Amino acid sequence: MTAMRRLVVLAVVIEALVVGGYGVYLAVETLVAPAADRLVAAFLVVLTLALAAGLGALAAAVRAGRRGARAPVLVWQLLQASVAVPALHDRWYLGVGLLLLCVVAGAGVLVEPAESA
Repeated sequence: MTAMRRLVVLAVVIEALVVGGYGVYLAVETLVAPAADRLVAAFLVVLTLALAAGLGALAAAVRAGRRGARAPVLVWQLLQASVAVPALHDRWYLGVGLLLLCVVAGAGVLVEPAESA
């Protein structure tokens, strides 16, 4: 495994951990604080944790060199960048971190040759 692929895998794993951590935070908040609609809150928790699991699966696919992981990783980076750019104004530290991960993972996935389908 090349250094570029390791960097992409690391970036996607960090993203998965951040999203998973936010899912756990949402779960705790749903249980502790009174939610206006518990069903919607529970759905958001499940959706967030599923997204974290999907990012983890993408990291494993990138690590294995699968070509099929390139497009989903790139799409996720574009979606994350659309959140990071507005965050630069209010919470610059969050926006910079997110954009850094986007650039590393997005560029790395485009530069690194894939091995198999």
